Amino acid sequence: SEGTGIGSEFAFFTVLDGNELLANEFINNYISKYKESPPAIWPTLQACDASRIVIEAVREVNKLKPENIAFDDWLKDELLNTTYFEGVCGNLSIGKDGAVRGIYFSLYKCTGRMKIEKVK
Repeated sequence: SEGTGIGSEFAFFTVLDGNELLANEFINNYISKYKESPPAIWPTLQACDASRIVIEAVREVNKLKPENIAFDDWLKDELLNTTYFEGVCGNLSIGKDGAVRGIYFSLYKCTGRMKIEKVK
């Protein structure tokens, strides 16, 4: 009912939480190309970083992949060895477990109807 969410805290990701300069550049280029804002910031930025990480690895395939290793095995190893990738979401690393590190969400609080403030 009216006002039941006021005071609720939640994690949220904005361009300020990642690499602000790169994130704003990406969003501005997106708007310029598609004539509208992305439908959601977080998934769009995450997709940008994921595809850039894969593309950069594939660009190196001819220089780095030994002939005796299958492409998919090589690519998996390359992705799992990603460290300090400067992405729009932040400086990213991918652990051996496949978890991405370096993305930090902020904590927000609902302070009124359609009003939020950053807690930390």
